[in-house]
Amino acid sequence: MQNNQVSAQGRERMTQAENSLKAQKYAPAVGPFCEPDMTGPLRLDPQAEYQGVRLYFAEEQQARTFVDAYQPGVVGTAKVKLFCLD
Repeated sequence: MQNNQVSAQGRERMTQAENSLKAQKYAPAVGPFCEPDMTGPLRLDPQAEYQGVRLYFAEEQQARTFVDAYQPGVVGTAKVKLFCLD
């Protein structure tokens, strides 16, 4: 979903992904990407704005285990540094 233009079909897919993850006790982040470290590893245009459903893991191995279990549904992985702007 590029430049915050999410189609009805895209919104439905994001909602389905969010609900599926919540049903499995995950806490997904949904909405605009605000993690600048994601664009390179996911091969996204750094000048564009994207929306999606994301999960964060404390350890890389946790992320790899998730990806292995849920392929082909995982788009990609990126190591990011999370911080609060409050």
